[in-house]
Amino acid sequence: MSDDLAHRLRDLLQELLSLQEDRQDGWQVTQFVISMGIERMDSDGHVDATCWYWAPPAQPDWMIAGLLQAAMELRTDDDDLDD
Repeated sequence: MSDDLAHRLRDLLQELLSLQEDRQDGWQVTQFVISMGIERMDSDGHVDATCWYWAPPAQPDWMIAGLLQAAMELRTDDDDLDD
């Protein structure tokens, strides 16, 4: 199940990548991490929020950490350009 899900997600991410004007020159999705914020309502009606991530099961932890770190660095670089 997880390998099939990873393959389907990789295909969807590749499609998303191909829609980006600056990434239409042959780039291929090889590794990925999906990071998101999730919320739910608890029994008292309060919002319970947390962060969650998912990566393909066979992807090594060092790759996951590296991708997350690289994303933060890209975000920081983008913020610096806006100043």
